[in-house]
Amino acid sequence: MTAGTGETGAAGDGELQRLPVTDVPVALARRWCAIMQQYSDAGSRASSINLVTYVDARDAAHAVGGIVRELSSAHPIRAVIVVDDDAAPEDSVSAAIVKDAILGRGGRPTRSEEVFLYANPEAAECMASAVFGLLMGDLPVYLWWRGPSPYGSALFRLVAPFADKLIVDSMRFGDTGAALDTVRRMAEHRAGHVAVADLNWKRIRPWRETIAACFDDPQTAVLLASFDRCEINFSAPLARGTPPSARADLLAGWIGHCVARLRARMRVAPLRSTDDGAGRIEGVSFTASDSKAGLELRRSTKPLGIEARASDAAGTNVRRWIFPAKTLDEAELLHACLDDPARDPVFEAALTQA
Repeated sequence: MTAGTGETGAAGDGELQRLPVTDVPVALARRWCAIMQQYSDAGSRASSINLVTYVDARDAAHAVGGIVRELSSAHPIRAVIVVDDDAAPEDSVSAAIVKDAILGRGGRPTRSEEVFLYANPEAAECMASAVFGLLMGDLPVYLWWRGPSPYGSALFRLVAPFADKLIVDSMRFGDTGAALDTVRRMAEHRAGHVAVADLNWKRIRPWRETIAACFDDPQTAVLLASFDRCEINFSAPLARGTPPSARADLLAGWIGHCVARLRARMRVAPLRSTDDGAGRIEGVSFTASDSKAGLELRRSTKPLGIEARASDAAGTNVRRWIFPAKTLDEAELLHACLDDPARDPVFEAALTQA
Protein backbone atom coordinates (compact mmCIF):
# COMPACT_ATOMS: atom_id res chain seq x y z
CA MET A 1 0.00 0.00 0.00
CA THR A 2 1.71 3.16 -1.16
CA ALA A 3 1.03 6.84 -1.42
CA GLY A 4 2.95 9.94 -2.21
CA THR A 5 4.26 12.08 0.66
CA GLY A 6 4.04 15.77 1.27
CA GLU A 7 0.74 16.27 -0.57
CA THR A 8 -1.62 18.55 1.29
CA GLY A 9 -5.21 19.63 0.95
CA ALA A 10 -7.97 21.32 2.86
CA ALA A 11 -9.94 19.23 5.35
CA GLY A 12 -12.31 21.07 7.63
CA ASP A 13 -10.35 23.45 9.80
CA GLY A 14 -7.00 21.81 9.20
CA GLU A 15 -4.56 21.07 6.45
CA LEU A 16 -4.09 17.48 5.40
CA GLN A 17 -0.75 15.77 5.06
CA ARG A 18 -0.68 12.74 2.75
CA LEU A 19 1.55 9.85 3.80
CA PRO A 20 1.82 6.06 3.50
CA VAL A 21 -0.59 4.18 5.73
CA THR A 22 2.30 2.47 7.54
CA ASP A 23 3.70 5.89 8.57
CA VAL A 24 0.46 7.08 10.22
CA PRO A 25 1.14 5.91 13.82
CA VAL A 26 4.57 7.56 13.93
CA ALA A 27 3.22 10.76 12.32
CA LEU A 28 0.44 10.99 14.89
CA ALA A 29 2.92 10.51 17.74
CA ARG A 30 5.15 13.27 16.35
CA ARG A 31 2.17 15.56 15.93
CA TRP A 32 1.18 15.00 19.54
CA CYS A 33 4.71 15.80 20.75
CA ALA A 34 4.52 19.08 18.82
CA ILE A 35 1.13 19.85 20.37
CA MET A 36 2.50 19.22 23.87
CA GLN A 37 5.32 21.67 23.22
CA GLN A 38 2.99 24.32 21.80
CA TYR A 39 0.12 24.02 24.29
CA SER A 40 0.94 23.66 27.98
CA ASP A 41 -2.64 22.62 28.81
CA ALA A 42 -2.95 20.01 26.10
CA GLY A 43 -3.47 17.20 28.62
CA SER A 44 -2.60 13.61 27.94
CA ARG A 45 -2.84 11.74 24.68
CA ALA A 46 -5.76 9.38 25.15
CA SER A 47 -8.80 8.09 23.30
CA SER A 48 -11.96 6.49 24.62
CA ILE A 49 -13.26 4.87 21.43
CA ASN A 50 -12.35 3.92 17.89
CA LEU A 51 -14.79 5.49 15.44
CA VAL A 52 -14.61 4.03 11.94
CA THR A 53 -16.68 6.10 9.53
CA TYR A 54 -17.52 5.16 5.98
CA VAL A 55 -18.39 7.93 3.50
CA ASP A 56 -19.20 7.33 -0.14
CA ALA A 57 -17.84 10.59 -1.53
CA ARG A 58 -14.66 12.61 -1.05
CA ASP A 59 -16.50 15.85 -0.29
CA ALA A 60 -18.33 14.14 2.61
CA ALA A 61 -15.03 13.66 4.44
CA HIS A 62 -14.92 17.39 5.14
CA ALA A 63 -18.26 17.25 6.96
CA VAL A 64 -17.29 14.16 8.96
CA GLY A 65 -14.06 15.80 10.06
CA GLY A 66 -16.06 18.72 11.43
CA ILE A 67 -18.42 16.38 13.29
CA VAL A 68 -15.50 14.54 14.91
CA ARG A 69 -14.12 17.85 16.12
CA GLU A 70 -17.50 18.73 17.64
CA LEU A 71 -17.61 15.41 19.47
CA SER A 72 -14.03 15.48 20.68
CA SER A 73 -14.69 17.48 23.85
CA ALA A 74 -16.95 14.71 25.18
CA HIS A 75 -15.41 11.72 23.41
CA PRO A 76 -11.65 11.64 22.74
CA ILE A 77 -11.70 9.64 19.52
CA ARG A 78 -9.37 7.75 17.23
CA ALA A 79 -11.35 8.47 14.08
CA VAL A 80 -10.61 6.44 10.95
CA ILE A 81 -12.56 7.98 8.09
CA VAL A 82 -12.87 5.68 5.09
CA VAL A 83 -13.51 7.48 1.81
CA ASP A 84 -14.53 5.90 -1.48
CA ASP A 85 -12.36 7.26 -4.28
CA ASP A 86 -13.29 5.93 -7.71
CA ALA A 87 -10.15 7.46 -9.21
CA ALA A 88 -7.79 5.57 -6.88
CA PRO A 89 -5.95 2.41 -7.98
CA GLU A 90 -7.66 -0.86 -7.07
CA ASP A 91 -4.64 -2.26 -5.20
CA SER A 92 -3.66 0.50 -2.78
CA VAL A 93 -4.83 2.77 0.01
CA SER A 94 -3.62 6.29 0.66
CA ALA A 95 -3.76 8.04 4.03
CA ALA A 96 -3.83 11.58 5.36
CA ILE A 97 -3.80 13.20 8.78
CA VAL A 98 -4.41 16.76 9.90
CA LYS A 99 -0.95 18.32 10.16
CA ASP A 100 -1.51 20.56 13.16
CA ALA A 101 -3.50 20.52 16.38
CA ILE A 102 -7.26 20.18 16.05
CA LEU A 103 -8.64 22.99 18.16
CA GLY A 104 -11.89 22.61 20.05
CA ARG A 105 -13.97 25.12 21.96
CA GLY A 106 -11.95 27.75 23.75
CA GLY A 107 -9.03 27.27 21.41
CA ARG A 108 -7.69 24.23 23.25
CA PRO A 109 -6.37 21.25 21.29
CA THR A 110 -8.58 18.19 21.33
CA ARG A 111 -7.32 14.71 22.15
CA SER A 112 -8.97 13.24 19.09
CA GLU A 113 -7.00 11.94 16.15
CA GLU A 114 -8.30 11.83 12.60
CA VAL A 115 -6.98 9.55 9.93
CA PHE A 116 -8.42 9.70 6.41
CA LEU A 117 -8.12 6.63 4.21
CA TYR A 118 -8.81 6.86 0.47
CA ALA A 119 -9.30 3.81 -1.72
CA ASN A 120 -11.14 2.52 -4.72
CA PRO A 121 -14.40 0.76 -3.76
CA GLU A 122 -12.94 -2.40 -5.34
CA ALA A 123 -10.03 -2.37 -2.87
CA ALA A 124 -12.14 -3.53 0.08
CA GLU A 125 -9.61 -6.02 1.46
CA CYS A 126 -6.80 -3.46 1.33
CA MET A 127 -9.01 -0.89 3.02
CA ALA A 128 -10.12 -3.28 5.77
CA SER A 129 -6.50 -4.23 6.45
CA ALA A 130 -5.57 -0.54 6.76
CA VAL A 131 -8.49 0.10 9.12
CA PHE A 132 -7.57 -2.80 11.42
CA GLY A 133 -3.97 -1.62 11.56
CA LEU A 134 -5.01 1.82 12.79
CA LEU A 135 -7.43 0.79 15.55
CA MET A 136 -6.30 1.37 19.12
CA GLY A 137 -6.27 -1.85 21.09
CA ASP A 138 -8.59 -2.52 24.06
CA LEU A 139 -10.97 0.26 23.01
CA PRO A 140 -14.50 -0.29 21.68
CA VAL A 141 -15.01 0.00 17.94
CA TYR A 142 -17.97 1.95 16.59
CA LEU A 143 -18.72 1.67 12.88
CA TRP A 144 -20.67 4.65 11.56
CA TRP A 145 -21.93 3.77 8.09
CA ARG A 146 -22.61 7.23 6.65
CA GLY A 147 -23.80 6.13 3.26
CA PRO A 148 -26.48 4.10 1.49
CA SER A 149 -27.44 0.57 2.46
CA PRO A 150 -24.30 -1.41 3.32
CA TYR A 151 -25.60 -4.69 1.97
CA GLY A 152 -23.62 -5.63 -1.07
CA SER A 153 -20.56 -3.77 0.27
CA ALA A 154 -17.49 -5.97 0.65
CA LEU A 155 -15.96 -3.44 3.05
CA PHE A 156 -18.97 -3.62 5.38
CA ARG A 157 -18.88 -7.40 5.29
CA LEU A 158 -15.22 -7.36 6.35
CA VAL A 159 -15.33 -4.65 9.03
CA ALA A 160 -18.78 -4.98 10.64
CA PRO A 161 -18.06 -8.28 12.49
CA PHE A 162 -15.39 -6.48 14.52
CA ALA A 163 -17.59 -3.55 15.59
CA ASP A 164 -19.07 -3.24 19.07
CA LYS A 165 -21.76 -0.91 17.76
CA LEU A 166 -23.12 -0.16 14.28
CA ILE A 167 -24.51 3.32 13.67
CA VAL A 168 -26.58 3.97 10.57
CA ASP A 169 -29.10 6.52 9.35
CA SER A 170 -32.23 5.11 7.73
CA MET A 171 -32.75 8.54 6.18
CA ARG A 172 -29.73 7.80 3.99
CA PHE A 173 -31.26 4.45 3.05
CA GLY A 174 -34.29 6.21 1.56
CA ASP A 175 -36.24 7.19 4.72
CA THR A 176 -39.04 4.72 4.01
CA GLY A 177 -40.30 1.41 5.32
CA ALA A 178 -37.83 -0.29 3.00
CA ALA A 179 -35.04 1.60 4.74
CA LEU A 180 -36.22 0.22 8.07
CA ASP A 181 -36.19 -3.27 6.56
CA THR A 182 -32.45 -2.79 6.06
CA VAL A 183 -31.94 -1.66 9.66
CA ARG A 184 -34.17 -4.47 10.95
CA ARG A 185 -32.20 -7.05 9.00
CA MET A 186 -29.00 -5.63 10.44
CA ALA A 187 -30.30 -5.71 14.02
CA GLU A 188 -31.63 -9.26 13.68
CA HIS A 189 -28.41 -10.52 12.09
CA ARG A 190 -26.25 -8.93 14.79
CA ALA A 191 -28.62 -9.67 17.70
CA GLY A 192 -26.72 -10.59 20.85
CA HIS A 193 -23.37 -9.62 19.38
CA VAL A 194 -23.44 -5.91 18.61
CA ALA A 195 -25.64 -2.91 19.26
CA VAL A 196 -27.32 -1.21 16.30
CA ALA A 197 -28.34 2.45 16.39
CA ASP A 198 -30.28 4.56 13.88
CA LEU A 199 -29.99 8.35 13.80
CA ASN A 200 -33.66 8.48 12.77
CA TRP A 201 -34.59 6.95 16.14
CA LYS A 202 -32.82 9.84 17.83
CA ARG A 203 -34.61 12.33 15.57
CA ILE A 204 -38.02 11.27 16.91
CA ARG A 205 -36.94 11.43 20.55
CA PRO A 206 -38.81 14.74 21.16
CA TRP A 207 -42.05 13.08 20.01
CA ARG A 208 -41.52 10.05 22.20
CA GLU A 209 -40.69 12.16 25.24
CA THR A 210 -43.64 14.49 24.63
CA ILE A 211 -46.17 11.68 24.25
CA ALA A 212 -44.84 10.03 27.42
CA ALA A 213 -45.02 13.34 29.30
CA CYS A 214 -48.66 13.82 28.29
CA PHE A 215 -49.63 10.40 29.62
CA ASP A 216 -47.70 11.06 32.83
CA ASP A 217 -50.37 13.67 33.58
CA PRO A 218 -53.15 12.07 35.73
CA GLN A 219 -55.99 13.74 33.80
CA THR A 220 -54.66 12.37 30.52
CA ALA A 221 -53.62 9.00 31.90
CA VAL A 222 -57.22 8.09 32.72
CA LEU A 223 -58.15 8.66 29.06
CA LEU A 224 -55.65 6.14 27.72
CA ALA A 225 -57.93 3.16 28.32
CA SER A 226 -60.56 4.67 26.00
CA PHE A 227 -58.18 5.34 23.09
CA ASP A 228 -58.46 2.69 20.39
CA ARG A 229 -57.16 4.61 17.37
CA CYS A 230 -53.95 6.45 16.58
CA GLU A 231 -52.93 8.48 13.55
CA ILE A 232 -49.47 9.79 12.73
CA ASN A 233 -49.02 12.48 10.09
CA PHE A 234 -45.74 13.11 8.30
CA SER A 235 -44.66 15.78 5.85
CA ALA A 236 -44.63 14.85 2.16
CA PRO A 237 -44.31 16.82 -1.10
CA LEU A 238 -47.25 14.84 -2.49
CA ALA A 239 -50.02 13.78 -0.14
CA ARG A 240 -51.25 10.85 -2.26
CA GLY A 241 -49.28 7.73 -2.98
CA THR A 242 -46.43 8.68 -0.65
CA PRO A 243 -45.02 5.77 1.36
CA PRO A 244 -44.69 6.36 5.11
CA SER A 245 -41.41 7.85 6.24
CA ALA A 246 -39.05 5.79 8.36
CA ARG A 247 -39.51 8.27 11.21
CA ALA A 248 -43.30 7.90 11.13
CA ASP A 249 -43.05 4.11 10.99
CA LEU A 250 -40.58 4.06 13.88
CA LEU A 251 -42.89 6.21 15.99
CA ALA A 252 -45.81 3.95 15.11
CA GLY A 253 -43.72 0.94 16.13
CA TRP A 254 -42.88 2.56 19.45
CA ILE A 255 -46.51 3.44 20.20
CA GLY A 256 -47.58 -0.09 19.23
CA HIS A 257 -44.93 -1.52 21.54
CA CYS A 258 -46.13 0.65 24.44
CA VAL A 259 -49.88 0.15 23.82
CA ALA A 260 -50.38 -3.25 22.19
CA ARG A 261 -54.07 -2.80 21.38
CA LEU A 262 -53.25 0.14 19.10
CA ARG A 263 -51.04 -1.91 16.76
CA ALA A 264 -53.93 -2.91 14.53
CA ARG A 265 -55.60 0.51 14.76
CA MET A 266 -52.64 2.60 13.67
CA ARG A 267 -52.76 4.87 10.62
CA VAL A 268 -49.76 6.65 9.14
CA ALA A 269 -50.75 9.35 6.66
CA PRO A 270 -48.90 12.06 4.70
CA LEU A 271 -49.58 15.78 4.88
CA ARG A 272 -48.80 17.95 1.86
CA SER A 273 -45.73 20.14 2.45
CA THR A 274 -43.92 22.64 0.27
CA ASP A 275 -40.74 22.95 2.36
CA ASP A 276 -37.73 20.63 2.56
CA GLY A 277 -38.96 18.69 5.60
CA ALA A 278 -40.11 15.56 3.76
CA GLY A 279 -40.56 12.68 6.17
CA ARG A 280 -40.75 14.93 9.22
CA ILE A 281 -43.47 14.08 11.75
CA GLU A 282 -46.16 16.75 11.83
CA GLY A 283 -48.66 15.39 14.32
CA VAL A 284 -49.99 12.49 16.36
CA SER A 285 -53.56 11.98 17.53
CA PHE A 286 -55.15 9.42 19.84
CA THR A 287 -58.93 9.06 19.65
CA ALA A 288 -61.77 6.89 20.98
CA SER A 289 -64.40 5.33 18.74
CA ASP A 290 -67.18 5.57 21.34
CA SER A 291 -66.57 9.06 22.75
CA LYS A 292 -65.00 12.44 22.01
CA ALA A 293 -61.97 11.73 24.18
CA GLY A 294 -58.72 12.50 22.48
CA LEU A 295 -55.09 13.58 22.71
CA GLU A 296 -53.74 15.62 19.82
CA LEU A 297 -50.14 16.68 19.35
CA ARG A 298 -49.01 19.02 16.56
CA ARG A 299 -45.66 20.39 15.50
CA SER A 300 -45.39 24.17 15.84
CA THR A 301 -42.81 26.40 14.17
CA LYS A 302 -42.88 29.71 16.06
CA PRO A 303 -41.46 28.85 18.50
CA LEU A 304 -40.32 25.43 17.43
CA GLY A 305 -42.01 22.85 19.59
CA ILE A 306 -44.94 20.48 20.01
CA GLU A 307 -48.39 21.67 21.07
CA ALA A 308 -50.66 19.13 22.79
CA ARG A 309 -54.30 19.15 23.81
CA ALA A 310 -56.25 16.51 25.75
CA SER A 311 -60.07 16.27 25.70
CA ASP A 312 -62.37 14.20 27.88
CA ALA A 313 -65.23 11.94 26.76
CA ALA A 314 -67.50 14.96 26.27
CA GLY A 315 -64.93 16.72 24.10
CA THR A 316 -64.05 19.28 26.79
CA ASN A 317 -60.42 20.37 26.90
CA VAL A 318 -58.81 19.19 30.13
CA ARG A 319 -55.15 19.99 29.49
CA ARG A 320 -53.02 22.00 27.06
CA TRP A 321 -49.26 21.99 26.77
CA ILE A 322 -46.52 23.62 24.73
CA PHE A 323 -43.32 21.56 24.74
CA PRO A 324 -40.15 23.22 23.42
CA ALA A 325 -38.14 21.26 20.88
CA LYS A 326 -35.09 21.68 18.69
CA THR A 327 -33.80 20.25 15.46
CA LEU A 328 -30.72 18.17 16.22
CA ASP A 329 -27.84 18.33 13.80
CA GLU A 330 -25.87 15.28 12.75
CA ALA A 331 -23.18 15.77 15.40
CA GLU A 332 -25.79 15.86 18.17
CA LEU A 333 -27.53 12.78 16.83
CA LEU A 334 -24.24 10.89 16.63
CA HIS A 335 -23.30 12.09 20.13
CA ALA A 336 -26.50 10.51 21.46
CA CYS A 337 -25.53 7.21 19.82
CA LEU A 338 -21.99 7.27 21.20
CA ASP A 339 -23.13 8.03 24.74
CA ASP A 340 -24.63 4.58 25.21
CA PRO A 341 -22.66 1.60 23.88
CA ALA A 342 -25.32 -0.93 24.89
CA ARG A 343 -28.17 -2.32 22.83
CA ASP A 344 -31.43 -0.35 23.03
CA PRO A 345 -34.25 -2.87 23.65
CA VAL A 346 -36.95 -0.20 23.19
CA PHE A 347 -35.56 0.75 19.77
CA GLU A 348 -35.31 -2.90 18.78
CA ALA A 349 -38.91 -3.51 19.87
CA ALA A 350 -40.13 -0.46 17.94
CA LEU A 351 -38.20 -1.61 14.88
CA THR A 352 -39.86 -5.01 15.11
CA GLN A 353 -43.33 -3.41 15.29
CA ALA A 354 -42.67 -0.79 12.59
